[in-house]
Amino acid sequence: MAKRIILLVLYHKVRARVPSVRNILRRYRCYNKNGADHPSSPERVTYPPIESDRTDAQLYGVPTAILAHLLSAKGMCDAPFEIKIDNFRFAGFPKTVSNPSARSPHIFHVVFVLVANAPAYLVTSFQTLSRKVALAIDEEQSRCGYLADQMTTMLNEHDKNESLPNADDSVPYREILDQSSLAQALRDVFDDVSDYGMVHVFINDCVEIGFCIETRAHIHAGLTPKSRTEVEAIVRRIRPYHGILLLEESIPSPDSNPSVRLLLKHCEPDRSIIGVSNASGLPVVQVLLVVRHLLLWARAVIIYPLCSSNVYTSATHPKPLTSLAEQFAELFDNAELAAVLAEFSPPCTLAEFTNASLHSVEEQRVRLRMVARLLRDELIMQLHTFLSELKSIADEGIRNMIMSARMTNEIKGTVGKLCNSLLRNSTSEQVESTLALFIRLLPYLNGEHHIEDIMYRMNLERSVIVRVLDTFASVLATFSRPDFISE
Repeated sequence: MAKRIILLVLYHKVRARVPSVRNILRRYRCYNKNGADHPSSPERVTYPPIESDRTDAQLYGVPTAILAHLLSAKGMCDAPFEIKIDNFRFAGFPKTVSNPSARSPHIFHVVFVLVANAPAYLVTSFQTLSRKVALAIDEEQSRCGYLADQMTTMLNEHDKNESLPNADDSVPYREILDQSSLAQALRDVFDDVSDYGMVHVFINDCVEIGFCIETRAHIHAGLTPKSRTEVEAIVRRIRPYHGILLLEESIPSPDSNPSVRLLLKHCEPDRSIIGVSNASGLPVVQVLLVVRHLLLWARAVIIYPLCSSNVYTSATHPKPLTSLAEQFAELFDNAELAAVLAEFSPPCTLAEFTNASLHSVEEQRVRLRMVARLLRDELIMQLHTFLSELKSIADEGIRNMIMSARMTNEIKGTVGKLCNSLLRNSTSEQVESTLALFIRLLPYLNGEHHIEDIMYRMNLERSVIVRVLDTFASVLATFSRPDFISE
């Protein structure tokens, strides 16, 4: 996570004043909008306080003037920037001002300071955020001279500070923060990305900046952290039969994409993606694009839609059970989380958990909400039945239909015996129909597909597939495990 931000403004005329604008945002973090210290919180990313008399030479190992020169990125503007100095890695996006004025710089650079061993995806993320901030500032500079005005405000505060008796080289951070909306916006960017992994701010109350660092956002949401690459891999494995579970009540902004509002309106834990598509009138591809956005911003998780045949068991991920138990008790009238989780060990179906003979209609609704909450907190996971051909030492097959199927000779022999057994109680047409369907299922009986996936791929009802699988159970091996789509 970003340790601090440097706002480095490079002037084409007043270069001597550049070193005085240093490390501003790192110290801005020490103050909130009212000038008071931020209260400590276990969810906040905290750093040791930096004394006002510490120089950049003490902080970064190089003097301010040299640091300014290194971060000026001459000849490298409008491109991702990265440099490592001792224990720090500086990531940014130096920007050439599109329409500079007499009072504005020609170049400015918002730099995030990371630890030296920050992973590559994190460096890339902060370069992207720096670019978004830079483009927003540049757009406002072109529209109304915003950057020039803000730099004038900052330098005026410096002049006031230098004119005071016993003035030193310190920077009037609090005063600049009080007077400069740009400083306040950058402070908000830093706070948001440090605390939540997500940024949603407006530059000059006009240009919106939205950004998300996936790993931090997942941690804040109480989920297993995943990088953008891992989330994209999950997106590629999503099928229309999957569903989505919103983590919190999402209220889209007034100017948000209408597709987002429409999807949120029809999104339910018991509804699949294709069901959401049918209910909302949105194409499946468009629904998947919105789902991808929700996953990247840690606003939803992928599940299989709630139905009575779903089998759930306790999850294996370590979780802070004390805090989750308190939240669970608040949501469900002092219900004990441990007692509820015990009902899923050994695994049980949703129908068994909401047993209509033991619970009233209202209690069943509450228990459905409990399951949704447990899935949201990753405290339970669904088990799916996967199937694989079972090796056999039976004789050769006897039917042409069996001989032409893609099965081993051993399996053909066993299937032939099963068909002979079926002919005693069924017509040859019925046996051939059942056998034909089993042969169609063979490509999916390799241990990689669960029943729900086979239902989707073959467009068949569960009862039809289960009947055929039961018929040929002696040549099949079944096992239960999670889908692993979000692992």
